[in-house]
Amino acid sequence: MFSVKSLYEHMFHTEIYKPNKRLWKAKIPLKIKLFMWLVSENAILTKNNLVKIKWKGDVKCRFCAENESIIHLFFECSMVKYIWSLIALVVGANCRPTSFGSFWVWLKRFLPHAKKYHMVGLAGVCWAIWKSRSNSCLK
Repeated sequence: MFSVKSLYEHMFHTEIYKPNKRLWKAKIPLKIKLFMWLVSENAILTKNNLVKIKWKGDVKCRFCAENESIIHLFFECSMVKYIWSLIALVVGANCRPTSFGSFWVWLKRFLPHAKKYHMVGLAGVCWAIWKSRSNSCLK
């Protein structure tokens, strides 16, 4: 278990800080920053991560019945592909991102002058997907 000091050191260690620099500087609520940091660490409680800690529930995605993982939930699920396609249509893109890495390349190509909003956009989309998925699991 991390102490507060070691968690802080982990988040801001020079090797770790640079990829997360956009995240910590973004004008988004702290709980969403922490959520996005957990996503980047593959530590949110997707069904494949729950199985690793001996959970016995259904591992299928609530939206499409494929196995749920972080990459599936945010980019590969058929419902999420539709969301990204709508966003692509709005920004005038002819394709959609297929991973977190491709998201950054996609943004540089289609929204190069809105850099301060890139992390806000990603966090907003991911947070909305996560909340929808979590709410559907409660029913």
